[in-house]
Amino acid sequence: MRALLAVAILVFATDAHAQLGGLSDRVRRAAAPVVDRMERTPAEPEVPTPATGWGSAPAVDAHSLLHVAFAPTRGTFFTNEDLIAVFPSESGTYALVVLGGDGSEIARQGLVARPVVNGQGQALPAFARLASTGPLTYAGDPAPGPHTVAVLLDGSPIGALPVTVTRGGSDDPFGPAASWDLEGPWTSLGVIRVGPDADDYVVAEYWIDPDEMSEPGADVVAVLSHEGRRLTPEDEGGEPIYGSARPWRERSDRLDIEDVPRERAMTRADLRDGAYTLEVVEEGGRTLRTFRFRVEGGAFVPHERSALDYQPRTDFLTPKAVRKLRGQDRYALVDQVWMTAE
Repeated sequence: MRALLAVAILVFATDAHAQLGGLSDRVRRAAAPVVDRMERTPAEPEVPTPATGWGSAPAVDAHSLLHVAFAPTRGTFFTNEDLIAVFPSESGTYALVVLGGDGSEIARQGLVARPVVNGQGQALPAFARLASTGPLTYAGDPAPGPHTVAVLLDGSPIGALPVTVTRGGSDDPFGPAASWDLEGPWTSLGVIRVGPDADDYVVAEYWIDPDEMSEPGADVVAVLSHEGRRLTPEDEGGEPIYGSARPWRERSDRLDIEDVPRERAMTRADLRDGAYTLEVVEEGGRTLRTFRFRVEGGAFVPHERSALDYQPRTDFLTPKAVRKLRGQDRYALVDQVWMTAE
């Protein structure tokens, strides 16, 4: 039964535009709940269902799904932070699954919806934290090939991350340690985030593989232009990218702009209508990524996959999200515009 579910999700993630309706029905009929639902305490704010007024089907913020971690020494995935559901359902069973290259389910982790609360203690009911009920448990040994990391709600996929896992290793016969690498949407996606207030900072987030760098520790800087005019100061310093225990490094850059008499951080009030270009540039001038986005009427023009009714839901890129506050278990609401690298 799980093998049928796994195959359905793999096809769903890669060719879902053509097969969404039929696959969803088959997956829903085939799946059986595995993780018992955990009840909320009475003190917690309730999380509404789509039927109470959302008008949009549940989904997962891809930003949180891209943070599912990977252990290169073991070739396995794991989670160390909550996933974020958008337009959550207060009923039903959530789970995180990993599908192997042959379509079989090779790992599963139970998830439970918890409320998202802002810095003032108020619930943000359009979002829910999907907290783990235990570790991501593998049924067998990891294997190279295509994988899908998927979030299920009552057996139906509401978020999916297609990746490819490859295996290498040492040639040393006295230390034949295995090593694993990971490829996926980190090379193609980036996002600009800003809070609702005029003085909130504009932040660019993207991902870099240290192996992309010309040399270890080379600096990387995000260069922003508006209608062809560079906004980022010419002497803007970058941040070095070093190798780490994880293959992909997220960069979260508060964007600076040239101003008189000195440079300063860009805020929401600085956004002007028109076309923007964001280039991720390595020390020495080599461009690693080029992203584009637009602002109209003072607001981001959303990515085509950010339409609230976008299908398949596994490909949805939410135009609003929540950002965890430093040192707290609370969140701030942000606007975001997704970008696809050219």
